[in-house]
Amino acid sequence: MIDPSLHEILHSHLFVPGIDVYALLDGAATGLLPYRLRRSGEDYACLFRGHLDPLIEASAPWLVRLRPRRPLTDFVLRQCWHRRRGILLRTPEYLDVHTLRSHLRRFLRVETPAGNRVFRLCDPQVFRAVAPALDARTRRDFFAPIHAVCVEDDAADHLWQFDIDHAHGRCLPLSVHPHRRAGDGPRTRSRHAL
Repeated sequence: MIDPSLHEILHSHLFVPGIDVYALLDGAATGLLPYRLRRSGEDYACLFRGHLDPLIEASAPWLVRLRPRRPLTDFVLRQCWHRRRGILLRTPEYLDVHTLRSHLRRFLRVETPAGNRVFRLCDPQVFRAVAPALDARTRRDFFAPIHAVCVEDDAADHLWQFDIDHAHGRCLPLSVHPHRRAGDGPRTRSRHAL
């Protein structure tokens, strides 16, 4: 669980006018996720298609729209953030869950330039490693309907933000550090292989 003050700063960073926020959650890392989503009353969809075996359903990637100050949003930001359970997507407010699901399904399997096939982009560490390695066309296609992807950093008080203009991501502080030196702006990310 993240510190309550960091929770508030993360909430403020994500929810701004004109932007919708979605979580792409890893069912394998988040216990009872399909049950929680059904009970939430929020818009959600499984990235896998068809009627699924309960074990596959429980470990599948799930997309859910987050709304400010809702119980499911609090659960995601307090219990899932900084535990490698998912990533957060910021989109235009007109983009519905089914359109975004269809778009993300195209990226269930991503091939890196080294020829590795990656399946779990909802894992923050995987996303942080794969996003910088995407070729320009794949990156452009991925971010076409997505303003930004926010991914947890190893440090609880920072997050990585990836967008079409920042292929390697930017590490942004989630808190104001009173002893921060001038020039300590966002960090850029170096490439890491999987």
